Amino acid sequence: MIWDVTIKALQPIAIAEKYNAESLWSTNRYIPGSTWRGAFAQIWEYKAGFDHPLADRFVKESIFRDAHLENSVLYPVYYKVRKSGGSAKSYLDELVKGERYRVKDEQEVLYPKCGYDEHPVIDASLGIEISPTREAVVKGKLYTMTSIAEGTVFKTTAAIPEEVLETVCEKLDDHYQCTLYIGKKRSAGYGKAEVIFKAKEKSDLQRDFQKRASQLPACPDDTFVVVLVAKSPLILLDEYLLPTDEIDWKIHIAPIVKNSKEMVDFIEKLGDRAEFKTYGYGAIRDGWQQTWNAMRTSAHVLLPGTAHVTKFKGVSEDEINLILQAIQEIEEKGIGERVQEGFGQVELMPEAKEVKVAESCKNQAGPIDEIKEIKIKEELLKRAIDFAKKTKGLIPISQWQALMALSDPRKELMSTEYEKYQDGNVMKTRYKYYLQRRLESNATSAWKNEIPNSELIIGEALRREISKIEDAFSYSKEMKDWAVKTFIGFLVREQVRLKQESKKGRR
Repeated sequence: MIWDVTIKALQPIAIAEKYNAESLWSTNRYIPGSTWRGAFAQIWEYKAGFDHPLADRFVKESIFRDAHLENSVLYPVYYKVRKSGGSAKSYLDELVKGERYRVKDEQEVLYPKCGYDEHPVIDASLGIEISPTREAVVKGKLYTMTSIAEGTVFKTTAAIPEEVLETVCEKLDDHYQCTLYIGKKRSAGYGKAEVIFKAKEKSDLQRDFQKRASQLPACPDDTFVVVLVAKSPLILLDEYLLPTDEIDWKIHIAPIVKNSKEMVDFIEKLGDRAEFKTYGYGAIRDGWQQTWNAMRTSAHVLLPGTAHVTKFKGVSEDEINLILQAIQEIEEKGIGERVQEGFGQVELMPEAKEVKVAESCKNQAGPIDEIKEIKIKEELLKRAIDFAKKTKGLIPISQWQALMALSDPRKELMSTEYEKYQDGNVMKTRYKYYLQRRLESNATSAWKNEIPNSELIIGEALRREISKIEDAFSYSKEMKDWAVKTFIGFLVREQVRLKQESKKGRR
């Protein structure tokens, strides 16, 4: 049974994006299917146990999809946006016709919009690593950890037998509900999430599929074109169990559909009349196996947004129906390896109206040519180098890195708080920039008993520098955000470089 799933973060959620660096632990921007599948398995073990009669169905039949930010948009690789901004435009016809994949439109550079456009609120916190053997602080292991903010809502789908949900979830009106603990640092106030399962009507699924099928691109000479878009990472292996980037209908699709033999005969009969092409991006995906307490074997994946264009020449109506029936089945089941963990989700060409341009792509100030952009970056780099030299070694690198990890550093730096009397009258206004708030919150911690005046002065100086940058690029809010983020990136890089040089000097 297919379910619409809503995951709401009741506490901050930290899911390792990659192997942790020494001083910065960064989080994923979405919840992988394998992560919340493992969290669901924990409550199954606690409430039912793996000797339960339904345990086999839970393990083998349940499919947990990746959960992305509510209202996030998936951009197939054939959507591009101009450098100057504006709406994303589809170039699917060029892929279907086999023409050269354009990188310019009317003499303007085009950027591909591939994958999910989502920007959740990210929190940053300081921590100290504890030795599991000594149960004491590890010397020099102060780190910054980013996490998805409390209250963030994610949406996804899942294929889970209803009997499995009845066993471990609470039934409320028209939906099931349970509480999961997702990600790491669960014993330190992270990871609690409310999960709601609401059944999807089969008639709605059928109607949506038929609508998308009717929008498939037309092609002359009795050629039927199928465009499959990856909604989650794909792990595909060829007949020799080696990674491949092409969907082979005989290997990846025919074995999992009901009319398996009929599909194999159809593909073999087509021979050279079937043409397969893939457009997109690949990556190496790592993971962590909680049961073994060890890293998973790295896998080669095709990233979300990757498009697989297949052309079938000279096919009849019955054969087209066979193809569409197979696609409808693989949309539910997934293709490739580790589909139970959210990998392998594909969808027949998404509706074009679902693709929206993100606010970050809009530029009210008009186009910025490359020469002007280079000059702006040179000015920002010069300011960052001057500021870094003046503040060298006065604030830990982890705090600069945490500032760079913020989703909106300009807003954090320029936020305002008011101190009031008990009767509500404003006594005075204080500008509390990010570094000052961090320093004040650390004042009572065991490793820092007071706030050095020099650090408060640095924070105020940084705020003044940001104000100057805002004044210099005041003609566009998007330009302000870009300039501040670029400046902070240069500043952190320069602080790290100066730190490394000072270490070499001591040697």
